[in-house]
Amino acid sequence: MNIQKIFEGSLFLVLTLFMNGCTDDYSIDIAPGPGVTPQVTFTPENGITFTGDGGSSTIEVISNMPDSTISTAVDYSTASESWCIAKINSNKVTITAEKNTSYSPRTATLKIKAFNISKAFTIEQDGKNYETDVTYPYNKVYKVNIPTVADFDKANTKIFSVMDGSQKIAEICLEYLNSTNISSRAIVVYGVAKRDGNSADYKNGYITQYIDDSNNVKESNANGSIISFNYETNECSYIPIKRNYPAIKTVYLSSTGITSKEIANATELTANPYYVTDKSGNQYPIIKIGCEVWLGSNLHTLKMGDGTDITLTATPTADCAIYPRQNASLDPAVFGYLYYASFITGSNIALMETSIIDSHDCAWRISTGGGSNASGIMGTTTDWQRLFKYVGKDQLGTILSEGYTWANGGAGGIDLSTITNITGMSIPAAGEIYGTSFAWGAETQAFFFYQGGYGYSLCEVDGKAIDQVGVRVWPHSKDACSIRLVRVDNHNLE
Repeated sequence: MNIQKIFEGSLFLVLTLFMNGCTDDYSIDIAPGPGVTPQVTFTPENGITFTGDGGSSTIEVISNMPDSTISTAVDYSTASESWCIAKINSNKVTITAEKNTSYSPRTATLKIKAFNISKAFTIEQDGKNYETDVTYPYNKVYKVNIPTVADFDKANTKIFSVMDGSQKIAEICLEYLNSTNISSRAIVVYGVAKRDGNSADYKNGYITQYIDDSNNVKESNANGSIISFNYETNECSYIPIKRNYPAIKTVYLSSTGITSKEIANATELTANPYYVTDKSGNQYPIIKIGCEVWLGSNLHTLKMGDGTDITLTATPTADCAIYPRQNASLDPAVFGYLYYASFITGSNIALMETSIIDSHDCAWRISTGGGSNASGIMGTTTDWQRLFKYVGKDQLGTILSEGYTWANGGAGGIDLSTITNITGMSIPAAGEIYGTSFAWGAETQAFFFYQGGYGYSLCEVDGKAIDQVGVRVWPHSKDACSIRLVRVDNHNLE
């Protein structure tokens, strides 16, 4: 390093006065000697990053000015912060960050000046490592590559499962995350805790890839962070641990949790698409919304759980299945069939539920619903109410539908240009039969639910506001509606 010998007399005195009289000497700016152009190189030139555990990083300052002219300052977003310290030793500046005791990442700005040339460095630190409140029953460490968005689209299902023989290790979900701090699709990994061996631990989800509105993976502080679902309220909490982080393509699962950090001698497993079938041989995609897992399309089985055949007709009569919209040309894999509520009562409820065959030995049940349409109270206790509360009742048509026309509510409506099917629910307009004729036309959708053999409309045309859909009890046992089933999960963590 070429240390100039220009400053011996008065300049040294000036520097001494400044250094002694100022606690933050970063503001010092002294003119160089005659004919000298200050030159400074900082190595490295980029920002500084720390894990949640903290640590130190050093920047070397190469200059044709004396080392004594190097000064520093650290700026925080709030005045009360003081989690990192900058120290100068000769021509090196070492920045040391304390351990982050919060799950939230944090940033600061380090400013270095050599003589009158300054440079700012961004300091970023992750939050502390997430501590799960459950021990996973794994006697190995597993390595799993994350399916891409294209993999999910090709498989036409929103859940991939990871198996070690007959033991389920994890579920990987392309899902819609909706909380105070995040509203987006993401690919999330959930371990399987020791319960019934099938239900995933939705309290401790590990976000691997944030998916933007254009279906692209992007860097985000969501990647590497945690999503936690409350089983009672079906609400999620977003815990941002990482700073702006690249998409995570590989995870490691052990008895203590999920991480993207490589673990030696891990057993590599492959994630495979998760489907269920019915007794007629039809295959169904699976979706996760909130902490509940649903069929990804309407039921269209023609055999009950005990093998009993179900009559299919285009002419509305009692105790049968009806072509949606009374149109035999519509694809049942998309629209499903309409089933008379009078037919799905008593012991037939269980027979319709057991018409679903799950290779993971999970049980399925007819979804619950109901509520007061007159008061407009959404409620939180039934499956449909929990679903609507999670996605936001004002958005039902735009994020549950997939390009199909729903009739407008009296005080609202659905803007077709805003339809995204971001949840993967894929609810089409299949109509509803009232007795022997359409209660609502082919542009609406209604579902049977368990309580009392009732059905209700998802999109009403009788003057009800769009933000009340889904809560109306339609107590007519002779109606024919669509059916969606929900997986029976045991969330009693051990």
